[in-house]
Amino acid sequence: MKRLFWTAPVLTLFTIALISPSAARAQTCSGTQDFAGAFAFIATRLLWEPVSATSPGTTGAPFTPVAVTPPGTTDQFSLSAVAQLAKAAAGSSPFSVVGRVLADGGGNLFLLPGFLKVGSYTVNSDCTVALTIRDFSLDAAPGTPGTQASPPLRADFEGVLQERGEAVRFVQVNQGVGAHLEMMRPFMNSGCSNATISGAYGLGAFGVQFTGSASAGSDRAVMPFSLVGRVVADGAGNFVLDSGASNSPLTSRQFTGKYSVKDDCTGTASVVSSDGKTTRLLSIALVTPADPSRPGVSVVRPVIGFIFEDDNLAGAGSGR
Repeated sequence: MKRLFWTAPVLTLFTIALISPSAARAQTCSGTQDFAGAFAFIATRLLWEPVSATSPGTTGAPFTPVAVTPPGTTDQFSLSAVAQLAKAAAGSSPFSVVGRVLADGGGNLFLLPGFLKVGSYTVNSDCTVALTIRDFSLDAAPGTPGTQASPPLRADFEGVLQERGEAVRFVQVNQGVGAHLEMMRPFMNSGCSNATISGAYGLGAFGVQFTGSASAGSDRAVMPFSLVGRVVADGAGNFVLDSGASNSPLTSRQFTGKYSVKDDCTGTASVVSSDGKTTRLLSIALVTPADPSRPGVSVVRPVIGFIFEDDNLAGAGSGR
């Protein structure tokens, strides 16, 4: 591994399915009502801000990470996924986070669960979208703003609807740039359980693994990694091996492990390599496949969107 002087490429894997059927067919949008309903979101940054390289044969200071909390910020954050996003987006380090929000169709974004207002958005006639997310503490009554972090942190994103209105991707445009935000319609608004996913899934993910201390003056190194393999969910919280796995020569692509799905279709999982030496911890969201309205396509099971929760690792992927 080499000292980090530049950035790794960013790969984003998620989309957003919008509630408005008319928006899915139209070439133009009529306003904020075209973006409404509950959504799962995935946010990632797989890079640091670049620093100047030291010429060969010269001595220079090592890469100095930028603090995640900006100077003067008192770090008064809630523990919600939106708060994690607001805090991480204000810094420069790699991160990945998954959560749930509600767009009310009137330009307001609320935290799920809790219904605290955490952002605002506009939808333009060309179906481009401007989105602002802010962090609030959780000391307010449902439906009312909480106390902002001091000073308030915000993450500004710009995006565009894709796939006939079924998808939108955002890129951060303020402060700690480089974050990507993608959303997808949850498989169900409520009522998910371990039984919601069963059968074989192919997993694909990309991320970065970084080493070294975050303290000033320390060296830090980064290298990309990928995860590609197969799991079989038994509907009871376990990833198991099946006859197909036992007959395959590519045993390194067969993972076992466990998963737990909550009522709101989010949850956690772990995948274990075939030799038992590597375990990856995941946060998951069960989401609706893109473009389920196409003729001949029926939604029979969810896509598994996930991020990595391991220390010193950031990345995202999906299981289909």
